[in-house]
Amino acid sequence: MPSPRSGWRNKGQPTPGAAPAWTFLPASVGLVLGRDTGFLNEPKVDETVCEETVLSAGPLQILIVEDEAAHAEAIRRAFQNAGTTAVIERVGTLREYRAWIAARTPDIALVDLNLPDGRGVELLESHATAGAFPMLVMTSYGNEQIAVEALKAGALDYVVKSAGAFAAMPRVVARALRQWTLLREHREAERILRQSEQRFRAVTRLCADFAYSCVRDDAGDYRVDWLTDTFHALTGFSETAVREHRGWWFVVHPEDRGSFLALLGRLEPGQTTHHEFRAILHDGEIRWFDHRMECAAERGAPDRWRIIGAVRDITEWKGAARL
Repeated sequence: MPSPRSGWRNKGQPTPGAAPAWTFLPASVGLVLGRDTGFLNEPKVDETVCEETVLSAGPLQILIVEDEAAHAEAIRRAFQNAGTTAVIERVGTLREYRAWIAARTPDIALVDLNLPDGRGVELLESHATAGAFPMLVMTSYGNEQIAVEALKAGALDYVVKSAGAFAAMPRVVARALRQWTLLREHREAERILRQSEQRFRAVTRLCADFAYSCVRDDAGDYRVDWLTDTFHALTGFSETAVREHRGWWFVVHPEDRGSFLALLGRLEPGQTTHHEFRAILHDGEIRWFDHRMECAAERGAPDRWRIIGAVRDITEWKGAARL
């Protein structure tokens, strides 16, 4: 007698030939096959064109981790019927998967949740190639708890097995690979952005005692949205004090503050300026600073102005100049 895992006749699952009633639950994009909502915040695209583009880009290497040979064969036939050149291989246990993956890397892996020697989520949580390729989890039983477990473990998506699900697997894989490409591009953009910010911070540390960025609000006042940590070490004032004053210029000496704010208010996009001022530090010491500013309009928002500034302590230079 077949086990409950061997077919689709379990309660809540369709019988072969019946209308597909299956769910493809998303990691992050709100995708439901059978009631297609598409990708969140993504323009509508021709799914057929996207599927054909992904599947015809070159021979796909697909690894199926499934102990039920009939299920793997159903998936293989679906790709054959779709006219693809996908190379599909099957392993039936966690041990066989680890041996296979040690020698090569697939484009995507379809992993059964329950295997003879363990659960598929173990591969998601421990495999050394995490992040190298997408993994979809398959199971005969679908519920929210299982879906959350698989997605938290690192699955890109989750598929409830059925005759219709296997027949539609080329589309499922195409959509998953497209989503995977978008995710990798997003991660790369974030990496480049972090690297750019690190370089900018390094340059400002080398060229100034502290640096900052501020944005003009609707009232025409500027609010600091970025300030190097060296400001706090130099002046003795905390980050809380900066937030309370919505800027760092509260340290400017009262006799210099009016001209400082007037200069800040006159600066327009494309202009730069340079001046000197005195500041009163937290311990009451008064020091001289050189201040350079540049104003620019935010890209795509010409009414939103940003000022980038660099400030250097010139107290010793001032003292030497008077000698």
